[in-house]
Amino acid sequence: VATSLLGMIAFFVLLFLAALIFGSMITGSGSALFAGLMMALTMGAGMSFMWCTLAYETSQAYTTGQTSIADGLEDGGRGTFSALGAAVIGFIGFAVVLVAYTFLAGAVGEAVDGMGSGLLSTLFALVIVLGMLVLYLVAGALMFAMVPAAVVEERGAFGALLRSVELARGAVWRIAGLLVVTFIICYLPMIAVLKITGTMSTFGNAQALLLMNPRTLLLQQLLNFAVFTLTTPFLVSALVLQYYDRRVRTEALDVQMATEQLAVAG
Repeated sequence: VATSLLGMIAFFVLLFLAALIFGSMITGSGSALFAGLMMALTMGAGMSFMWCTLAYETSQAYTTGQTSIADGLEDGGRGTFSALGAAVIGFIGFAVVLVAYTFLAGAVGEAVDGMGSGLLSTLFALVIVLGMLVLYLVAGALMFAMVPAAVVEERGAFGALLRSVELARGAVWRIAGLLVVTFIICYLPMIAVLKITGTMSTFGNAQALLLMNPRTLLLQQLLNFAVFTLTTPFLVSALVLQYYDRRVRTEALDVQMATEQLAVAG
């Protein structure tokens, strides 16, 4: 939690500095696009650094039982750009698949609508939504181990992504189920914050957020900060433990670790 707190503080400081630097560069649509891209990369780098430090500490706690904040920041932070690169590559690949799926669904949808059956069109729309949900779940499952692979195995961007896909093979739905449960647990407190502060109407509504009372907005943001600080370690730990679970199941990692410990003891 201490690492998460430091990471969240560093993340918001970095985001604030990026907003000052890149915000001053906006002079037109082209510069606005560039500034937005730089802001997104800055946010990604900050979040990647925090996830990598937490992943390293979780890994150390799992394998040796010993960990420290300093080790997490130094050794875990080395995987920041590999994990970020893997995420960018994975996102681009998923976006391509999603665009292709959307075009295909649109073409088939026109043919279905041409049949003049309202029931058939409704059923097809339902299938499209379910198909979209499946794509998101599969993509998340295939990319679940990018951060652990980058940190624990010190793989590069492509290597971390390919390693994640390799470990997910044969257990996609198991991993997808874990991701769904984990994200629900993490986001329920955030919904509770909106309920407590009476700001449920601002969820996903930028205009309503701008019209909020400043004190209420400050309270909401402080509570969200606390929620993310507490839930991020849980989320990262779940992914790291699933990473080790897959290695144990597919590579007999537990046997390898036990053999190494016996060799050291001998």
